[in-house]
Formats: sequence, structure tokens, C-alpha cells
Amino acid sequence: MNTQKKNAIVVIVTFLVITIIMVLLIPIEQKRERYKEFGRLAEVAETDERAEYIIENIEKYPEYITDLFYRNPDNLEFVYNYPSCKDNYVNMTYTDEELSGIPALYMSDPRWGYERIGASNAIIKTDGCAYTCVTMAYIGLTGYGDVDPVILGRLAYDNGLTGMLSSGLKIGEIGDLCSMIGLSGTYYNHNINEGGKEMESIDELSKHLNSESVVIAGMYGETFGSHAIVIRECDGNNVYINDPANPEKTAQAWNFDDIKSEFKGIWVITKG
Repeated sequence: MNTQKKNAIVVIVTFLVITIIMVLLIPIEQKRERYKEFGRLAEVAETDERAEYIIENIEKYPEYITDLFYRNPDNLEFVYNYPSCKDNYVNMTYTDEELSGIPALYMSDPRWGYERIGASNAIIKTDGCAYTCVTMAYIGLTGYGDVDPVILGRLAYDNGLTGMLSSGLKIGEIGDLCSMIGLSGTYYNHNINEGGKEMESIDELSKHLNSESVVIAGMYGETFGSHAIVIRECDGNNVYINDPANPEKTAQAWNFDDIKSEFKGIWVITKG
């Protein structure tokens, strides 16, 4: 074989090797770019079709929605459902069962969870615990379905009951919001850092529970974070709640002694 042919073969082989290397490197580079752009979502997409769908259809998802995943990967299902549920509020209704007592309602409910309220990109899913609790109280006391967390969130924002950086309702403003929808509230301060007295007995809760009132508690601590819940029932030393952020916590019986230090205040809500 002459030198010219040998050189030609070397060139061809070299070209093929380089081509193969490039072909092998392209997916690696694409994966690197994908991880750079989507981070944790790209990692989850390797094993979860929902995350893959979000990436492939990212134009359907506003940044304030995908941010929910990065804040807490447990929000993946909520984020994934955005395109199919984002307009649900237009036709929102309650079930007969929900209107027959104090309903267990949740901030992430697709009927209203995606709705924006007030400042920035706040939505009921992230900023709606108090509004959802007041909705439960309103339905429980009136049996009417003309109020929902979105209505209350926007009402609160329009009347200056929310903070500068958040559209969530402060515990101290619940009474003012209730008065706007025909309810009244009496506040009991249990925040020792604000001159209140820590609850000592479950009786301080149970004495307010009757067919004429609903108790909304402002909580702060490891169990609930900074949050609002509805006190549904007291039995012995157990407290039963409606937690608008967590169905599992709603289903659980809570020993009063384990959570009493987390009560920072309660509102006893009645008809106006």
C-alpha cells in the first residue's frame, strides 16, 4: 500500500473517530445544558413523566408556577396540572356536602389554588391559608356558597389588610375581613411575645366550640409553621382541625399538650 493510500485511510479513520466522539458528546452536552436551565426539575424528569412534560411544554407554565416546584418538589403535581386547571375558577361551585357543615377546604384545590390575589404573583396555594379558613367558617355558619378564598383574598387586598410583600392575611386582620362578609369575630391573644397568655387547658378551646361559632387559630411553631387552621372539635385531650394546607394533618387527632405552645391567637367567629 503506497503512502498516499495510507494517508487517506488515516484521514478517513480520524474523521470517523471524531464523528463518533461528537455524536456521543452531543447528548452529554444537551443534558448538561438541560440541567443548567432546569436544575432539579431536569433531574426529576429522568424518572417522572410529569416533570418531563413540564420541561417539554415550559411555554405553558409561568415562572411563578414552576417556582413552586423549586421551593418544594412536593408541589410537582400541582405545577404539572396548571395548564388543565388554571381556568377552573371561572366555573367554581361547591358540593352539597361542603355546604352542609364546616367543610374541609384546601389552598391547593384546583378550583381556586392557581388564582392570583393582590401583590406580585401571590396565589391562593401559597398565600391563602387565612382566606381558606374564613371561607370554611363562613360556609359553616351560613350554609351559603357565595364566598370563596379568591373573593376573600382580593377583598382583603383591596381594603389594605395584607402586607407590603405578601398577600397573605395577618392573624390580627381576620376580624376585619369577617366583618366585611357579615360575620363578627372576637380575638384571644395567646402569643406570649405580644403580651398574650399561653393556653393552659384544652377547655380554653372547647368552650368556644358550638353550633353558633367557628374557631380559627393562628399557629406558629415546628408543627404548622406560621399558619391558620380551623378548630373543628375537641374530645378529651385531643384536638381535631381542618388544616387548609394539609389533608393528612386534617385527618389526624392532635394531643393538645403537644401543640398548645404553638397557638399565638384564636378568633371565635360568629354571625354578625
